[in-house]
Amino acid sequence: MRGLVERLLVRVPARHRGGARLVLAYHNVVADASRIGGDRSLHLPAATFQQQLDVVRAEAAIVPLMELLEGEETSFPRVAITFDDAYEGALQHGLSACAARGLPCTVFVSPALLGTIPEWDWRAAGGTWDANARHRFLWDERGFGHHQQRVAGDDALVAFSIATLDGVRHAARFPQVTFGNHTMHHANLGALDTADVEAEIHACAEWLDSQSALSTVPVVAYPYGSAPRSQVPERFGLLVAGGWFRAPVPSHAIPRWNVPSGVSMNGFRARLRGWLL
Repeated sequence: MRGLVERLLVRVPARHRGGARLVLAYHNVVADASRIGGDRSLHLPAATFQQQLDVVRAEAAIVPLMELLEGEETSFPRVAITFDDAYEGALQHGLSACAARGLPCTVFVSPALLGTIPEWDWRAAGGTWDANARHRFLWDERGFGHHQQRVAGDDALVAFSIATLDGVRHAARFPQVTFGNHTMHHANLGALDTADVEAEIHACAEWLDSQSALSTVPVVAYPYGSAPRSQVPERFGLLVAGGWFRAPVPSHAIPRWNVPSGVSMNGFRARLRGWLL
């Protein structure tokens, strides 16, 4: 039934109008031959990602994140591309696909995750990542993962590696790529008090400032999409829920559509046109 609804909706003109804005949130982009595992919803095949970029270009103008957030109202819809976590695959396959099309994008980095397999992936690969485990991890452990260091030759999980520091620095060579704050330890900010929220964000901001090769933006993307209960010390804060919006919206609750790996192309087109979001 869902497939039929999506096929019908792609024949309907776009629901959004000129001036609408959309931030797309991606995580990993993996080689097409990769075995999809880990937290499956996060890992998008490279060919699918490339197709999605081409669909977006046909529907809207793809602009830098800061232009979308700060720019004046326009007569046409605009989209910004973002990646959370700095997965190695996103920096290789995702950024290269954007660069080949001359498209800007922003990567949000949690420095403490660099060079690791994040907990949600290795637990999902081991069959121990369900709704209850996720809830305990986010709220009892506050999202501070016991991330595994990447082990050479661990082919089962290599596709789900967070990039190393060298990998992030190397990714800065791509044109029109910027980097933003994803907290120091990828913490669940909704479970922290004000002092800990500020410490997580400040530590990541200082790290970003120390990386002279990176072009940075004054934006924090909330890990797990969980907004803090207090104001954040960055100009903008991004969720991983929502869709098209028009200004003004609260600067620390900017919606994003978190694109799942399982969405069909018709489903993607329907959502991009403002339906089902």
